Amino acid sequence: MNSRNIKYLKVLALMSSVRWYNILLTAFAQYLSAICIFNSFPEGLLVILFDLRLHLIVLCTLLIIAGGFLINDFYDFKHDLIVRPHITIFQEYLSKDFRIRLYVWLNLIALGLALIASFEIFLYFFVLAFSLWFYSHKLKKYPLIKEIASSLLTVSCFFSVGMHYGKIYWEVIAFGVYFTMLLFTKAIIKGKEEVKGDILLQRNSIAGILGDRRTRIVISISILIQLVYSVFLYFQFYPAHWLYYIFFSNITLLGVLFGLLKLRQGDFYILNFVFKVLIVLGTLNLVFF
Repeated sequence: MNSRNIKYLKVLALMSSVRWYNILLTAFAQYLSAICIFNSFPEGLLVILFDLRLHLIVLCTLLIIAGGFLINDFYDFKHDLIVRPHITIFQEYLSKDFRIRLYVWLNLIALGLALIASFEIFLYFFVLAFSLWFYSHKLKKYPLIKEIASSLLTVSCFFSVGMHYGKIYWEVIAFGVYFTMLLFTKAIIKGKEEVKGDILLQRNSIAGILGDRRTRIVISISILIQLVYSVFLYFQFYPAHWLYYIFFSNITLLGVLFGLLKLRQGDFYILNFVFKVLIVLGTLNLVFF
């Protein structure tokens, strides 16, 4: 294999390690919220186009998230080698030293750009960067706390846009709570999907500690709580257009709830994908605010 092909594979391995699709979805969601929630459409498009501070915030978010994925893969190498061996071996085109150096540089560049935006934004991204490292290094060792932290960190990436505009909308917060519940349930499902790695490495996880049946019960309870919360959303915000997504999501969750006990272990990969689709649709739902 010539040097050009090796460089090409390293670039692909880097894109895989930083989860480029998650990064693009986050950037899209941030700009979508800026356009549809905090500015009037289409008049606000021109304002956003020349909003340097907003662009800096989005760029900082992407750099911090990319660094978070790198450090997470660094700590999770043995686990990932068991649960997704083909992808992990492919990512080994990048040395561990390179990953750490890149992680440090991504965070330093992000914090430098954040300081240009404002000191408040700098503090926000400093806390976010530290929290992502602390999650990968410590919190992932504790079941339930791991899933809660993962959900909150994912949602927190969008707070910076609200900080930029200095506005709070209760509809957005209410939807954010629903979205966080969705992320939490997905995190438990992902743990159930990857339980083999937790057991072999003797890592504490909900699925590893509770076993198959009890983990399914926990997933069912999580879904039921989300369905109950959605009733509050209907009574409080009907007939808002964004509730159509809640309705569609609830239909999907009901289907999962009724079929959960019949799923085989291998089916949790498909279930995880279903929740990924719901998360993407939830991001697109920002258009209706």
